[in-house]
Amino acid sequence: MVMLFSFTAVHAQVTDTLKGVEIKDEKPKTSNDERINTYSQGQLVYAIDTVTLKQYQFQSMANLLSQQVPVFVKSYGINNVATLNFRGASAAQSQVYWNGIPISNAALGISDVSLLPVSLMNKVNVIYGSSSALWGSGNVGGALLVENDLPDFDTGAFSQSISAVMGSFGNYRAGLKSALSTNRFVASANVFGQTMNNDFRYKDADDKEQTMTNAKMQSGVGLLQAGYKLNDKNTLSFRGWYQQYYREIPPALFESASAKNQRDESLRLLLNWKRNTDKSIYYAKAAYIRDFMWYRDSLISVESKNITDQVYVEAGIKRSTFGAKDNNYLMIFIPVQLSRMDRLSVGDTKTQSKYALAAAYARQFGTRVLLSAQSRAEVVDNNGYILPGINATYLLHSRYKLRVTLRANVQRTYRVPTLNELYYSPVEILT
Repeated sequence: MVMLFSFTAVHAQVTDTLKGVEIKDEKPKTSNDERINTYSQGQLVYAIDTVTLKQYQFQSMANLLSQQVPVFVKSYGINNVATLNFRGASAAQSQVYWNGIPISNAALGISDVSLLPVSLMNKVNVIYGSSSALWGSGNVGGALLVENDLPDFDTGAFSQSISAVMGSFGNYRAGLKSALSTNRFVASANVFGQTMNNDFRYKDADDKEQTMTNAKMQSGVGLLQAGYKLNDKNTLSFRGWYQQYYREIPPALFESASAKNQRDESLRLLLNWKRNTDKSIYYAKAAYIRDFMWYRDSLISVESKNITDQVYVEAGIKRSTFGAKDNNYLMIFIPVQLSRMDRLSVGDTKTQSKYALAAAYARQFGTRVLLSAQSRAEVVDNNGYILPGINATYLLHSRYKLRVTLRANVQRTYRVPTLNELYYSPVEILT
């Protein structure tokens, strides 16, 4: 049994004089990233609507994707890792991006989607197929892109929402959302916490009824956003995301007992500048990501600590070219990613660097054909790669509410070994 309580309060500044209002009808974008909106038309992009996100606001991204999206989510059981697998590609060949920033663990090369809370996200897009020219190395099977929206710049509004859920087996969850907006400044805070005992009953291999042990889970997540409109064309924004999870791992069917537990902590900071003009979009972003994972099993005296740091910087321009109807688009961007892993058991540090220059061009022919070509030159630890790609879409039929579209995507892709694959060191033995 689950009970939901929700309270929302909105306060807005009131003026005596009514101002003129201009209303424009515009098709909403499924993403804030131009690489999806303009240059991935030949790929299948599955956008999850806001109603579905609201229904799953107290669940993890793993539950949302496994139940609502045609993608395989490989889960290793209660309080264990859950990873994405696209069209036969492994978890290390499927990438996860946060507002265009890769957030997969630099050492493991994967992202645990069970640690991504749906309540923090405003837009969720699943991209099928590879496009290393646009997204970089590792994007072989597909990608998951999660995004956060800033509050709209307004004339002084404050909103607050409090929600709580209680369920069986010691399940308690609560969330708080607050937002403030003015003409020049906006800010929002999103806090989410949960605790679960997961002490339900089950039958073992001998058909005896047992109670699940060592299955408790606790987490706390916070997202802070702020935006400042420098003028009508320039906007500066900041996002800070911190989360910590403590998970006890239950015994497998072949184990009589378990003392395994894992603690995950992540800090993600993102600073973004964006300039919109009539023909161009300029942007620059810088991000810092720190991941900490601590695994312990006192029954067999095993302990493993994994600490990674990533710095990601990207700058680019998208411009409409050639033609009054703006049916030609050119994008050039430069991404740089620096990763570091601290090997605590050995006492040293390993690094990896990626530098790239990428370009994408899209052209629309009439109302039926859209063609996009991309290319990326990337250097990974002094090894260079050239990654061309092309995708296209053709509107075959659009009549009587029936729309039939043909898509094609041809890419040259690759994946480099992760830091853990290159420099693995054994786990520590507890003393």
